[in-house]
Amino acid sequence: MLRSLLLAAGLASATPLLAGPQDLPDLTVNAFLSSSDRMRIRAFGAGLEAGNLSPAAVAFLRRDLLAQGYGVTPGQLQVTARRLSFAPVLGWDGNINGGVLQDRLDLGGYVLEADPAFRAKAGLVLGGSLAAMTRLAWGEGRVFELALSSELAWSPRHEIGRADLALNLCSRNHLENWTFLDLCALGSRSWRQLDTGNAHRLSLGLSKIFAAAGGLQELGLRFDRASASGGPQDRLRLSAERISRAGVLDLALTLGEGREDETLLRRRIEAGFAWQALGRDWRFDLWQQVAEGGAFLGRPRRDQLRGLGLMVSLKPGVSLRIGASSSRSTAQIANYDQLSLDLRFGDLLR
Repeated sequence: MLRSLLLAAGLASATPLLAGPQDLPDLTVNAFLSSSDRMRIRAFGAGLEAGNLSPAAVAFLRRDLLAQGYGVTPGQLQVTARRLSFAPVLGWDGNINGGVLQDRLDLGGYVLEADPAFRAKAGLVLGGSLAAMTRLAWGEGRVFELALSSELAWSPRHEIGRADLALNLCSRNHLENWTFLDLCALGSRSWRQLDTGNAHRLSLGLSKIFAAAGGLQELGLRFDRASASGGPQDRLRLSAERISRAGVLDLALTLGEGREDETLLRRRIEAGFAWQALGRDWRFDLWQQVAEGGAFLGRPRRDQLRGLGLMVSLKPGVSLRIGASSSRSTAQIANYDQLSLDLRFGDLLR
């Protein structure tokens, strides 16, 4: 199927994939709601084979195929995609300074109050985000990807700032028959007035895209070696995403290695659904996670966190997201309820 897509899109050659069912409905509109560019290629490919793509859509498909390393000159390194974006940030942050969210602790009738200087500060933040990405193809359907993202924000009320920086390096590889193998390394650092943290993760992921029941599915299995407070932690993530006429549904389950002396992520369940209505893009997310291990004041610790969020596109390039999260723990100091509000703007450098 892929060879016919490349020829129709004006590209020269690629490793062929097995053709999928030809009776898929037009999924190109909802494909833009997916987080997977490979799923988008598959959806646009079905539209191309059915003769439903406009010249502009064919050009879009050609660009996406090149970005994945298809149609490049064999034996030569070639830059297939570049992106540099900047966008302003405006939102409500419930913990700008990285402080204590629970300011009171009851120890058998003795109430301890956190020093006001160490309490979490909430308020309006404004600033900007900068992101850059480069892909370099070294084989048919095989690319190295380097991505950098950063964000700076300032609270006028508290006169404090926060910053985040992340660097991601991946080797993305097509195997055969819409099957892919990815190896990634991620490093990040966050700066807050009361806390500075580092995180890193190595991951190896296998994914498969196929057509079934009038839609497209992507199933994924990923092994992570993630940073933890006392050393690395092994995690396994199972994921599924489906594009249909109704919208895009994605599910994920993460299982983490346990230790008796550390409070670590043990399991996390995520679900999301994106759809179009009233001329806008919408997305609803729901998640729950449990962290266990270690102790607080001699008592075994268990944290359970829940959250949800709703995003809506207000106009092209502008979206609003409202979120809520809750934590309940055997360590009372880790109990909190938090709200967030973010107004995100699209790329201003395009």
